[in-house]
Amino acid sequence: MLLKLTKKILRKGFCAFIIVLMFLTTMVGCSNDKQKNLSHPSNGSNSSSLSSDLHYFTFKKIDGGYSIALNSMPELSTTLSIPNSYQNEPVLEIENDGFRNFNKITEVTLPNSLLKIGDSAFYNCSSLTRIEIPAYVTRIGWNAFYNCSHLQSVTFAPNSQIESIEYGTFYGCNSLTNIEIPSRVKTIGWVAFYNCTQLQSVTFESNSQLESIENFAFYSCSLLKRMEMPMGVTSIGNSTFYNCNSLISIVIPRGVISMGPGVFSSCHSLTIYCEIASQPSDWNGDWNSSGRPVYWSGQWSYVEGIPTPNN
Repeated sequence: MLLKLTKKILRKGFCAFIIVLMFLTTMVGCSNDKQKNLSHPSNGSNSSSLSSDLHYFTFKKIDGGYSIALNSMPELSTTLSIPNSYQNEPVLEIENDGFRNFNKITEVTLPNSLLKIGDSAFYNCSSLTRIEIPAYVTRIGWNAFYNCSHLQSVTFAPNSQIESIEYGTFYGCNSLTNIEIPSRVKTIGWVAFYNCTQLQSVTFESNSQLESIENFAFYSCSLLKRMEMPMGVTSIGNSTFYNCNSLISIVIPRGVISMGPGVFSSCHSLTIYCEIASQPSDWNGDWNSSGRPVYWSGQWSYVEGIPTPNN
């Protein structure tokens, strides 16, 4: 009788043990599943150590995805790679002032998903040396790279969708030496390249749609030597090339119907070549206030690709 009772108790204890073990196993499995659900999705081509350091960023939900800003920099890092996605949705925008005054940053890799760079996004990132703008970015905001004084290289991905270089975009980027403007750009805005004192070459992609160069756009770009404006330009604003005193020659397209005052003031080395026969009536009377030599259509021609006065 006692033996039977002992066996019964042991059987019940064993069953209880099995039940507890199964419960603990289930809890561990749920915990693992929860950890998997909380992990950040793959960042595709921009995956890096930063993918495990998302606390450096702030994400805000917007239509179709997220915008991003930087909270703080990793203490020993000077380079950043912005993720393509967050919570399985694309990173579409850099917020206004998103990286402003983070002057330790030397390089930033922007995600291919990006559509917009906000106003003053990299304002005063004075150690930034290079940036490539992804193809689907359509807008770079006002003062986006203002006073990025060590920025040496700005490139646009092939088939860039950018439509304008806006107000003060590269203001004070006085280490930038050259730039090629993508074909879809229609406007170069006020003070876009103001005081880019090392800028020597501005070129335009073939089939450029540029229509307007606004006030002070290349003000005091003192090493700029030559620029051939696209054929579709119709408007050149006030003091656009003021103090570009290394500018040797410039060709004014035949479609330019509006020219502001002082466009070439203090351009002491400049010769101006116009593709029209005489000055249009809507050009400001002081457009050539420094009295630089002007050659109208029929008075000059290209010699080995260089505009040259006829003998």
